[in-house]
Amino acid sequence: MLNEPNPASVSRRPQCPLPRIAVAATGTLQQVVVLDAEFDCCGAFESRLRELALVVVCFDWPSGEVRGVSARVCLHRDDVTPVLPLSDWQTGPIDAAVVARLLTGAILIVSHNAAFDRPRLEAALPCLQHVRWACSLREVPWDAFRIHDHSLLALATQYRLHFLPHHAAHDAEMLATILAAPFPGYTTTALWGLLWQCLPLYIELCVFGRPDAALQTWLWRHRFHWDERRNGWRVVLRHDQAELIRAELVGLLRLRDDVRLEHGGCPLEIRHSARRLPLQPVVIPPAVVPAVARTGS
Repeated sequence: MLNEPNPASVSRRPQCPLPRIAVAATGTLQQVVVLDAEFDCCGAFESRLRELALVVVCFDWPSGEVRGVSARVCLHRDDVTPVLPLSDWQTGPIDAAVVARLLTGAILIVSHNAAFDRPRLEAALPCLQHVRWACSLREVPWDAFRIHDHSLLALATQYRLHFLPHHAAHDAEMLATILAAPFPGYTTTALWGLLWQCLPLYIELCVFGRPDAALQTWLWRHRFHWDERRNGWRVVLRHDQAELIRAELVGLLRLRDDVRLEHGGCPLEIRHSARRLPLQPVVIPPAVVPAVARTGS
């Protein structure tokens, strides 16, 4: 059970917070969950979850434009009072069922240091073992956009945001704001850069012309289909599969490059183009989340 937002618990409002959008308005949008976790060290190799903040960010694909936030939730142990950056944050005890509900429909979890957070959170909340993770520290191409210090403190300074370290809700809100903002001096957002790194690369192969019956059989066997609009034979495959198919096709026709050629006396042309397709939303098996699940309290 989550508590309703409490304006009295807000410490300091961040600059330009992401707008809140109704859940009903997210039907055609993709979602990522930006999270931050705080732990109490219990020994050299053990830690205990203290706070977990989750921001559900909704964005358009393929532009990567962020449209808003559909939920802000901070879960905590009973002995912790969370410090919140905005009045619309919901709070409650650490509960696997709540986490699973927030993750359902998202394509990705983003943590700024997933190498540290992921194993600890998966141990505390097994439902997190069934989702895809991304690390904004290592997988956003910061250096390509002239940002060479990737720590949250340095990024807060770069984007002129208020930084309150070791408070999960503040850090998650700030990271979501940074991911939604364009790189300084550019129009591309950090979220788009992260998605481009994480989403699988697909290759579209097209064969134009009039292949003979034998080559048509080969195309059908490799899942090409006739595209009336393109007036050619077309298939979309993951890049590793596409490279194998393309190499076999080029070898079959004894080609050196993607150039117009003669095959069976008829002109024939092969083209290929790269694209990134969105991941499918997360589906967490019901058996992983008990009806009443509470961890870390």
